[in-house]
Amino acid sequence: TFITLVDGMIIGSEPNEPVEGPRFDLESLQKRLSNRRPNTAQNLDHHSSAISSAFNLAAARIAVDLRERIPDSIFVLYGLDETASHLVAVCASSEAKPIVEGLQIRVARRLSGWVAANQVTVANSDPRLDIPELSSALSLRKALCTPVSSGTLLFGVLAVYRGSDIPFSAREVATVESLSRTVATMLVEQMPSPPQLADAGARV
Repeated sequence: TFITLVDGMIIGSEPNEPVEGPRFDLESLQKRLSNRRPNTAQNLDHHSSAISSAFNLAAARIAVDLRERIPDSIFVLYGLDETASHLVAVCASSEAKPIVEGLQIRVARRLSGWVAANQVTVANSDPRLDIPELSSALSLRKALCTPVSSGTLLFGVLAVYRGSDIPFSAREVATVESLSRTVATMLVEQMPSPPQLADAGARV
């Protein structure tokens, strides 16, 4: 299921508002993910590094798949800093990276923030509602944003843009949603494993 937004729809109260806030913090994200799974500081550091690597691997996978399936598109992958309620651009296409690097969007603001808050895909919206600077620089015409999540756990948002007036088709939406699930799976795999239960027959 996805939503097509009509042109001019306002995302949040101020969709083009500049956002201030802390940068994406992998360690705080990992602590949030592992708050119900006891672990050591050393392991937290290890898994934070693993999540960072997972984001980078995910970006490479997204780039390859989009090049093959939606060649006229570019993407931005946002990570969620839930404590501060911000999305932060952590990976992007080479064309977009210089413009969006370090970009922060408050949850429920702009297009990607609305998607994060509601955890629903939005297709064929106006890219100016998301990143006006990027839209202007690359003459973008269509935006497709989908949550990167696993169950109730939200990791971020995958945003895909194109410069033509051709709407994203249902098949292309499905492709991007599948990619977002792949990214979520890669991140879940880097979460700490629950502690192993002792064998009932083992001696204490």
